[in-house]
Amino acid sequence: MNLMIDSSVTCNLNSDVVPYNDFTEKFRDEFDCFVCIKFTDATEDGGLFGFRY
Repeated sequence: MNLMIDSSVTCNLNSDVVPYNDFTEKFRDEFDCFVCIKFTDATEDGGLFGFRY
């Protein structure tokens, strides 16, 4: 029996608590490859769906 399942995985990380500086350079490069989008509230136009967080 051959089953094919279409799925996706979403992972959300609060980047304020990721120990990025503790990662090796190789791991940082691999980690950065998987970061697809970054949301920020550092500027007035930042936020998500019109909400500031």
